Parts: sequence; structure tokens; C-alpha cells
Amino acid sequence: MKEISLEVPTSDGAMPVFAAMPQGVSLAPGVLIYMDVFGPRAELHEIARSFASSGYLAVVPQLFHRLGSPVFAPANCKDEAVDPAAAHANEATSMQMSGADTAALIRFAGGGGFGIATGLWGAIGYCMGGRHAIASATEHPRHIRAALSVHGGRLVDGGDNSPHRMIGRSTVPLFYFFAKDDPTCPPEHRQLIA
Repeated sequence: MKEISLEVPTSDGAMPVFAAMPQGVSLAPGVLIYMDVFGPRAELHEIARSFASSGYLAVVPQLFHRLGSPVFAPANCKDEAVDPAAAHANEATSMQMSGADTAALIRFAGGGGFGIATGLWGAIGYCMGGRHAIASATEHPRHIRAALSVHGGRLVDGGDNSPHRMIGRSTVPLFYFFAKDDPTCPPEHRQLIA
């Protein structure tokens, strides 16, 4: 297995990316791993390595690159508060931004930027990344052939481009796993998505 850290050019500047891939192959399926609100870190890199060991080109983009690429300390327990700066970064990073970033990643990969060719992708998003995975699969169905939202939050809002509205427009399979008692995805939101 090989892993690299590099910067992918986007319309909003360079985006740091971690990638892991199998060695000795020229073509592999791809998987985009969309971060949670805490940013790319060892846990997500380990998930990428796991995919790479199964033959995938696994890519973890830094969706907060427009804000200087911050990474935040995880707050994983019910009584731990999320850093207010992380909450701000979440609010400031739209699905339109991640869609543009995804298009840049697809172009970069298509141009040989990762040193391994890939044609079709899957997308996985954790918590905040769940909605970005949904949006990317909906916007780029020729390349992203399925998406998984794990503990996806804020999947329902009042706008026309709410993730739950994108679900109905998707032409590729979308899969969801929800956390019990998650205030960012309450039961009434889950009912709209189901």
C-alpha cells in the first residue's frame, strides 16, 4: 500500500488531500471519504488505509481548506461540547463548495494526479460529511455511483437544496445509518429521509 499527502487545485485555492492506494496496479475503484466536523485526522486516514488494503484509491479531502484547513479536537461524548470554531466551519462549508471540490478531485484523478487511474467512485460521509457525500453523488452521478451517510447530521433544512430533497433527485443508490438520540438528525428528519 502507498499513501500520499498533496494539494489539489480547486477554484478556491489548494485543497489538502490524504490518499491511500494499493501498489502495483494502474487502475482501481475510488472512494471519497468526507470528513466529520473535526476534520481530517488519524482516524479517517486509517479508514482510507483500510479501503486501500482492499484495492481502492481512498481519498480524504480537507473540506475546510477555504478557512485555512483547521482540524479540531474530537468531542465524542454526550457531555463534551464541540469547539465553536468547528461549528462555524461546518456552517461556512456549503454543499455547493464540496460539490466544486469533488469536481476538482475527479478532474485531478482523471489527469493522473494520484498516479493511479480510476473511473468510478463511491462516497462516504461521516456526520457533517454525510450531507456532502449525498450532494456529491447527486451532482456527479457519472463518476460517483453510490454514497453512504454515516451518522449524517443536518440532512433537513428549509432550502430547495436541502439534502433530503437531493435524495429524491439522486440517480444513484444512497445509504444511511443514523445515530440514536442525535439532535442534528432528530426522528422527524429521519422520517422525511426514509
